[in-house]
Amino acid sequence: MSRTSRKEPPKGSEPKTKGKGRSRKSSGGSPDRDEAPYLEDGPFCDVIINVDGKKFYSNSGVLAFNSPVFMKSLSDDKSKDSGDAKGAKGGGKPSSSSAGGVRELDWSHLDYNDAREMIEFIDPRVDADLTDEGAMRLLPLADEYAIIQMKKACLSTLKNSFIQLRRGRRPGCIATDTAIQYLKLADKYDTEKKDDSKKKEKTFKELCIEEVLANGSPFVGKIVAESDGLSEEVRIKVLERKLDQANIALARERRTRTEENEMRKSHQWKK
Repeated sequence: MSRTSRKEPPKGSEPKTKGKGRSRKSSGGSPDRDEAPYLEDGPFCDVIINVDGKKFYSNSGVLAFNSPVFMKSLSDDKSKDSGDAKGAKGGGKPSSSSAGGVRELDWSHLDYNDAREMIEFIDPRVDADLTDEGAMRLLPLADEYAIIQMKKACLSTLKNSFIQLRRGRRPGCIATDTAIQYLKLADKYDTEKKDDSKKKEKTFKELCIEEVLANGSPFVGKIVAESDGLSEEVRIKVLERKLDQANIALARERRTRTEENEMRKSHQWKK
């Protein structure tokens, strides 16, 4: 398969999003993915990425353009080779080495399929299709490696998916575990702030909180209170609102019982 390369990093500002009604095929069943350009070496490939005994071929400029974490890793490696500084390794960051002008990144700490989907998103030669499941798995990586466009695409895909789940149905209709899963992702990664043009449009986090508050399960409050994946701010907000709902419901029930007792007394007096 012939392959083309770009000498310059991608300039598109629009995040890649998933196609409607399409799902990503596994690499074993998709000829296109088996022959993907990042699986072969080429004239503009100066970085080899090692994951689970397999190799991806990429370009340092493309990686650095998309992620400041990759930029630092590659810069540290270059400085180490020139004797100016020592490259820093550790944590979950990709370690690097170089030989013959080709740099190598060790991504052995990543799942192979996750790493491959991340490369597909970054590589300008590939028209990646981001699915709901893929967005859930790639969002933490996009945040860890500060890949802004991928993070925006993941959040946009998940928000649209969440809206589709609620379309034509009342708030509180989504299964409790699914609603909590979306809320955890929105709470941790959604940093969207409203501007004047979006005052009426709810953020992903606001939609998730609204859904959980409308959930009729008697256990949702306990699940939220005991969830390690939610921030203290969101837990307090949800529990306070749930408490308010409970107090309103109790006040309504007391009022109803009082009215019923008064009506019963009135009937007894007439007799």
